[in-house]
Amino acid sequence: MVEPLSKAFDNNVWFWKIFAVWIQEVGNKYYKCYAVIFLISLYFLYDGLLVLNLIYTPRHIETFVPELIFFVTEMAVLFKVHLLLFKSKSIQKAFEMLDCETFTGDTEHQIETNKRFKSLYKKYFLIYFWVCQICYVSIVLIPLFIYFINGNELHLPICNYYFLSEENRDNNILSWFSYQAIADYVHMTYNYTVDTFISGLIMMGLAQFKVLNVKLAMIKSSMDKNDLPESKLDAKMHQDLIKCIKHYALLREYCQIIENIFGTSMFFQFGVGVLSNCITLYAFLLPYFESQLIFLTTYASAMTMEIFLPGYLGTLLHYESAEIGRAVYQCDWIERSESFKRSMRLLVERSKTPIELTALKIFPLSVTTFIAIMKTAYSSFTLLRVVHNRESSDYN
Repeated sequence: MVEPLSKAFDNNVWFWKIFAVWIQEVGNKYYKCYAVIFLISLYFLYDGLLVLNLIYTPRHIETFVPELIFFVTEMAVLFKVHLLLFKSKSIQKAFEMLDCETFTGDTEHQIETNKRFKSLYKKYFLIYFWVCQICYVSIVLIPLFIYFINGNELHLPICNYYFLSEENRDNNILSWFSYQAIADYVHMTYNYTVDTFISGLIMMGLAQFKVLNVKLAMIKSSMDKNDLPESKLDAKMHQDLIKCIKHYALLREYCQIIENIFGTSMFFQFGVGVLSNCITLYAFLLPYFESQLIFLTTYASAMTMEIFLPGYLGTLLHYESAEIGRAVYQCDWIERSESFKRSMRLLVERSKTPIELTALKIFPLSVTTFIAIMKTAYSSFTLLRVVHNRESSDYN
């Protein structure tokens, strides 16, 4: 039996259930009580304290930037949690489409392609998972370990909570540290499970376009002409073409659904991408982060990956969907009936508008958009570096 395509996302859904953002899909009333308490204490309160901390942070660039790193990331996490809380019905619909017979396939090539892309997605999930775990260990667990072993001064891992008095913060350092450590792990999990999920949805659509292009090209060789009279052969080939047209229509509907799922989230993800990459680059210049190069490197890698991969996959999907018109011309259409050619022309006309996934219909998910974001981030970084050098020279 062919494994459903949606099974590739089992790890994502498992984490969403554990961390209380899969509320609408779990009918248990006790789970809903757990979810409300969990979200209030580790999501809304945590975000509120981050905002309060930023308000009280001294307006000096070397002090302000370290406090801004996680706050910027949290701006994107806000919309990712919104996606999970309010788009779960659409996510379930996307899962149902992935598991339908048209997508799971009835040919060896389609089954193998789906299997390959599911395996590729699971590898990507594991890579992203471990990059985030290394980042977390370097910023939270290693300083805590050094504190207990060597008795070094312990600083709060995420932000300094400037709204607290120094006495309060120092006397309750372990309590505040533990709260930030737990909440940060939860929010980090929201981040990488949604990022990988968005890329995974695009990846599965890309797999279907690859399958469809092969199906169209293979219509001419999908049966032995000597076994069927011409009329039955034409009817059989026309039937295969109609199946491909239905597959294409379903695939376009799937792309509309997934764009609706992640449109808002990706808009803010790409928007915040400029700020987060700029701030991360600037952080490498600060003495505060000299002992945290592992954290900065893994954090920068994760922030770059979460905007690069959707852009890269969006570009591949666009190109693969544009191949539909060319693929259909590879079938044995010249000697076919007029009804076959009419169906063929219908598919060609529809394929003249390739799929282009966008963020809120404002900008496309593409490599071009990613490059523009990185260029803007670097330009902002150079400006910030000039300000930093000027402040340093004035101080000296």
